[in-house]
Amino acid sequence: MYFRLNAISAAAAAAFLALAAPAGAVTVDEVGNGQFSKHYNKPTELGAGIDGISGTGWQNQFDIVHFTGLNPGAQTITIDFWADEGVGYSYQSDGVVKYSTDPFAWEWAGTEAGRYDVRYDKTKSSVSFDLGAPFGGELYLALYFTGQNKVNYGMYSSNPLPIAGAAPEQMPAVPLPAGFVLLGSALAGGGLLAAARRRKSAPAA
Repeated sequence: MYFRLNAISAAAAAAFLALAAPAGAVTVDEVGNGQFSKHYNKPTELGAGIDGISGTGWQNQFDIVHFTGLNPGAQTITIDFWADEGVGYSYQSDGVVKYSTDPFAWEWAGTEAGRYDVRYDKTKSSVSFDLGAPFGGELYLALYFTGQNKVNYGMYSSNPLPIAGAAPEQMPAVPLPAGFVLLGSALAGGGLLAAARRRKSAPAA
């Protein structure tokens, strides 16, 4: 399905995704690139180097895609949904996200990742699901829109593909959780204390 966003909406969507998606993510936007398939057995094919999508949807118009080259391994896939600014009291959009590592066998097949719900008083909603360490990089994703109003969306991975041609030192840094930082400090401090004790107890030359 494909609906043209006006220039302001498109700019807002780009800004939202720039803040949300990890550095290095390569996103295909259906606005300007053509509509994604709505057929479970003929998904839009997204090849190597693509690890995100963005677009719009509304009631009974589905977006179904097949990623063939996501980064393998454990990661979290997140799909953010949001309304345009200034929606009225009657605004409502909801739907279901489904996924599979095998082709969908029928419409609405696959594992349910979750449901989104965007309204005039809650203009953003997200659905996330985890892929384990054995994940090989091939993913089927279906966005089933059931709400009557248009909604914007953007999908990205917590483990984006490497930037083509970038040297290792140019790759986006992955911040360590605070617990790991504290653990590292504690281990380093313990090592220094142990070394000091060894020096103190060593016999004089």
